[in-house]
Amino acid sequence: MPVPTPIVDSWALRLPRANASALIGLRLTAGIELGEDGASLWLRGQRADDTLRAALRALPAVARFDWLPDNRLRPAGAWLGAERMPELRWIPLREWLRPVFPSSRPPADAPPPVLLELVPTTRERPANARLLALDGWLDWARTAPLLRLERLRFAASPDGRCLVLGAPPPPLPGRACVECAGVVTPAGLTWQPSAPVELIRRVAGAPERAILWWDETGARVLDADLFVPASRAAIAATAAARRAGGPAA
Repeated sequence: MPVPTPIVDSWALRLPRANASALIGLRLTAGIELGEDGASLWLRGQRADDTLRAALRALPAVARFDWLPDNRLRPAGAWLGAERMPELRWIPLREWLRPVFPSSRPPADAPPPVLLELVPTTRERPANARLLALDGWLDWARTAPLLRLERLRFAASPDGRCLVLGAPPPPLPGRACVECAGVVTPAGLTWQPSAPVELIRRVAGAPERAILWWDETGARVLDADLFVPASRAAIAATAAARRAGGPAA
């Protein structure tokens, strides 16, 4: 009748380094040490309950041993020790399998600045503003129906021009324009690259209430208070200042 092999608690095993990922499930198990031997990894421990022994049997080991006193190794299932524990640098398995997080990368180089410019477009947008001669605007506004005027605001400049906002714009010679959220551009032009109005205002540094005029020559921020309702009183005051050579409304 065969005599059963004596069972000891201490154990050791060897497996290929290529199968190191199989050890992840044992990372939190206390008492397991690992040593590196070229293309092989050694594991050893001085205790093994039924749960640990089942986990060890699942490993792709190429050799399994009982760890005997004096660092002798006995092949599993044998009676006599045939090898000795290799002299390696032994460290806890949980330390060897310590997760390594990727180091933070330096920020990428900032992309080159993009030039925001107005370019011709075939897309039509309804004009709701007009840049025209101040004298022509004053002549028309003196007799224009109040229903037309009450929808308009205007600002006059010292160079004899006038920017009128509102729809429909006055039927006068001038340059048709489009106003959107306080940004005024000549009709027939669009942004290259395409950009939302909020970004355009931020690029130009336009305050929240300001009117931003932008044409082929560049951008100009206009104080919102420069624009007054197209009332009879404002028209008369602007005409009087125009005749006197003073600042217009």
